[in-house]
Amino acid sequence: PLLLNAAALPLVAGIMVGGYAYLSVAGVLPNLAGTAAVPLRFLLQALLALARLGGRMPLVTYRIPTPSLTVCAAYVLFLLAWRLPRFFKGQAMVTASGFVLSLALLIFHPISPARSGLSVSFIDVGHGDAILVELPGRETMLVDGGGQREGTFDIGERVVSPFLWNRGIKHVDTMVLTHPHPDHARGLQAVARNFSVGEFWESAAQLAATSTLGLSAELPEDLSRGRLSRGHRFEKAGVRIEVLHPEANDTNSSSDANRDSLVLRLVYGRTALLLTGDILAGSEREILEECGEIRAVVLKSPHHGSRTSSSRAFLDAVSPQIVVISCGRQRQGLPAHEVLGRYLRMGAVIYRTDIHGAITVTSDGMAVSVRTAVPIPPIRTGYVP
Repeated sequence: PLLLNAAALPLVAGIMVGGYAYLSVAGVLPNLAGTAAVPLRFLLQALLALARLGGRMPLVTYRIPTPSLTVCAAYVLFLLAWRLPRFFKGQAMVTASGFVLSLALLIFHPISPARSGLSVSFIDVGHGDAILVELPGRETMLVDGGGQREGTFDIGERVVSPFLWNRGIKHVDTMVLTHPHPDHARGLQAVARNFSVGEFWESAAQLAATSTLGLSAELPEDLSRGRLSRGHRFEKAGVRIEVLHPEANDTNSSSDANRDSLVLRLVYGRTALLLTGDILAGSEREILEECGEIRAVVLKSPHHGSRTSSSRAFLDAVSPQIVVISCGRQRQGLPAHEVLGRYLRMGAVIYRTDIHGAITVTSDGMAVSVRTAVPIPPIRTGYVP
């Protein structure tokens, strides 16, 4: 907000002056450095308090997604042209109109080009899942939002939301919660605050899933909600979305929410991707027994590559060429070495968010390509600790 910015400017100026003064005193009279730091510490705390105040004023705070390069260039060029000498009649009106138009586009409607294919991004949220599905055209789906069981770091605010803004996204058409564990659900709270949401999907086998982690408080009461189970199918922008799990009549929440994770199969042309949540081997057996075609070019490794999942029979039926593992750094036992071995022995290549960062899979319905934030080749042989 402009008022908060006006209040912050003198604080920033004081911090810069105080910082230089502190460095001078600390270098010459180190014994007085602590005393000299007191006013500097006060100014920094005041600035941080002001920043937190802005976060608590949603009605006067407006987030701007990353605009396109064209809009940024137009804004700068018209701003510079405004200061040029007059070369033709009406130049001031033309440049002023162009500047106002580019400013309006910058603030109110960042333009992102319509996609011609399917893009699925596995966001690096540490131990957890957050998957952005960008359908052909401009429709979007967010499957889970990452999160931590404890601590104050808000992955939804600091990681997932910026990832969406950098894609020029202001609206999430479909928000999906596979199951109500913190490493999948907690980050969705910030996303629900920062973005408008078209509809919300969750597993039909989860009872009061959204309320257990405070997500229901962030979602509008009149939001369209779907409780999905095996057999549900949707068609969105040329992509078929099949629900493979949980069982339609299994309305009693399991003691282990992983078992009842929502499993989605996305089919676009000849390309299929299988998003498995945290299902366990028992859930995999149910899918094998009850579902028909489950083959997929890309498999999101169940339960972060845990040995409780990725059974040999399930992998044989899916027959993936690419496996994506969303896992945290220095998370002992994940992914399990024997599970990595199964993937590699069947000829799949492995991408891991703890090694490759965010992983984006794109398809035109025929071919599939993979882009990673960290330019490291996929794992094809051996084990990676």
